[in-house]
Amino acid sequence: MPETPLSPTVADAVLTPAAEHLPLRRGPLLVTSLLAVTAGALIYLAPLAAVWRTAWPYALLFAALGIAQFGTVARVLARPASRRVVLAAGAALAVLVVWFLTRRTPVLPGPSPWIPADSVIGFVDYLCAGLEVIGVAGFGIVWVRRAVALSGADAQARRRPRLRRVAGAVAVTPVTLVVLLAAFVGFSGASDGLAGAGFPGDTVPPRHLPAGKRSTVEYCRIDGVPLAMDIYTPPAGAATPGRGAPVAMYIHGGGLVLGDRKLSGLGASLSSHQAALFTPLRERLNANGYLVASIDYRLTPAAPWPAPLDDAKCAVRFLRAQWRP
Repeated sequence: MPETPLSPTVADAVLTPAAEHLPLRRGPLLVTSLLAVTAGALIYLAPLAAVWRTAWPYALLFAALGIAQFGTVARVLARPASRRVVLAAGAALAVLVVWFLTRRTPVLPGPSPWIPADSVIGFVDYLCAGLEVIGVAGFGIVWVRRAVALSGADAQARRRPRLRRVAGAVAVTPVTLVVLLAAFVGFSGASDGLAGAGFPGDTVPPRHLPAGKRSTVEYCRIDGVPLAMDIYTPPAGAATPGRGAPVAMYIHGGGLVLGDRKLSGLGASLSSHQAALFTPLRERLNANGYLVASIDYRLTPAAPWPAPLDDAKCAVRFLRAQWRP
């Protein structure tokens, strides 16, 4: 009995894989979205050691979120598919939820896990959240376009003219440039140019500090956030360091938005220590028997005004309590 030939429609259904099982194209929008969420994860993971020292539960949460984000990004890169894109978007949304609950509406307990990331550039956490938003929006557009293709325009979408692909790449290019800039600024600030941002782990008690040396102490703790102060004691021949020594306090520049007290790293460049002649003035003051203090303070807009002023007042109270004659 002769076999009945399959109609073209049936043949296409048998020989062509279902559209929902076809991998997505690694187009510029998908790549930009993956880049955005990866950069966002790098920003909140960069100061993880400092977060651990101040709020270890949040450090564990950030580590888990980072693993989830890197894992979903790797899966999408390995084989782009709608379900994997949804998982990547879900991981980014989880980061946004944590950011919103700890920054915009502080429902979760403090201290804020974003303060270490904002210790050099006061708006780094906003860059992180913005990158995650771009990633979620991009994943959403990719998913919607695939859903539209599955509704009946899949064949035409796969055979669209090259001109349309070029136009799509051109349209996404400005977003890609914004993502790259935000990633560079955000990661540089969160890591202090790889020098290590956030509260240091080598602070000492403010008693019996060695003469002629720099020591780092915690001078204040506001809302659970520890603040660091570098103390430069005069050499032994100039004056007896400790109680009774005259004190000069230096507050770094940066418009209350940028910089830190350290003499190296990105924060030092943003603080313009050299322009302020901090080192020669400090050496001169130490030689004349002055104890010199340099402080970190909470930067705006991460901490609303007058947080920097409150921190400076706290530093003055600390110095009066420790070195009043």
